[in-house]
Amino acid sequence: MSHQTIIQNIKGKKYDPIYFLHGEEPYFIDQVMEAATTILTEGEKSFNEVILYGKDTEWKQIVDQCSQYPMMAPRRVIILKEAQYLSKIEMLLKYIERPNPMTSLFIGYKKKIDGRKKIFTALKKHAVVLKSEKIKDYKMTEWISNNVRQRKRLIHPENAQRLAGLLGNQLGKVINEIDKLMVSTPEGQEITVDLIHKNVGMSKDFNVFELQNALSTKDVAKVFQIAEHFAAHPKENPIPLVLANLYGYFSKVYTTKANINLDNRALATKLKLYSPTFAANYKTAAKHYSMTQIRDVFDGLLEADKAFKGVGTRGAKADAVLNDLFFSLFYGRAATIEV
Repeated sequence: MSHQTIIQNIKGKKYDPIYFLHGEEPYFIDQVMEAATTILTEGEKSFNEVILYGKDTEWKQIVDQCSQYPMMAPRRVIILKEAQYLSKIEMLLKYIERPNPMTSLFIGYKKKIDGRKKIFTALKKHAVVLKSEKIKDYKMTEWISNNVRQRKRLIHPENAQRLAGLLGNQLGKVINEIDKLMVSTPEGQEITVDLIHKNVGMSKDFNVFELQNALSTKDVAKVFQIAEHFAAHPKENPIPLVLANLYGYFSKVYTTKANINLDNRALATKLKLYSPTFAANYKTAAKHYSMTQIRDVFDGLLEADKAFKGVGTRGAKADAVLNDLFFSLFYGRAATIEV
């Protein structure tokens, strides 16, 4: 069941005895947990709403709280957060198989489950289940576009991709930044690139998106200028995130090079891009790099990651890591361009 459906049912006063919310994307789990706190009125909560945490709770406490009957309220609400840290969670099995119909137990398990275990098999059978999965990187642009449209604003696909490139796929972070943009953008108006850089707090000229553009045309001066900015602002541009972004970018350039004769629409489908317009950008990059050079880029990214983590060394600083990476990229072994 989706988190929207669960929340709608709660708003419609349709309650179930057990809710099992699991997965690696905390945002959807937190949304349902927040909705759970609205089931009872403030006056009813004192005796009937209990919030527990997996690290600090024994399974017997959970069963005891769930087995009690409501006092001056239609039901009890037990919210178990961080259930992935609960010791002996399998001991809840008997209660799960025969829950108290006057209690709603919400279990937030922010981790991938082992579906072979009996406890999780029982939860799938007896509980309302939400599988909260992370949105894939390649789907973030589409997700952002849809979210903005649902809020009655406009955004160009390129700017949606820009946001995805700047923010990654940590959904809570993405939502927070979109919320800021909503405040600055009236209904029916467009979220512009200037608004993005002003509100998201990223430099307009020095970010991963602009780095990709500079790399696509081999604008050496611009690339090293951005690298210098990244090294000077490591919190804004963490090296692991920059390297991961570049790996994803050149993976698509590599695929594009191997499929350069596809039209933009077919290439966009193959690359899992939101718009054929983006395929043209990857074709531009593919024309500036040979297959050998692209492979050298992957080797350079691996070495940069090792250097930053201190593998075989004490750990290089950000400026050294990036300068070495881009120097090897532009002036490495491969000196010719394959057409």
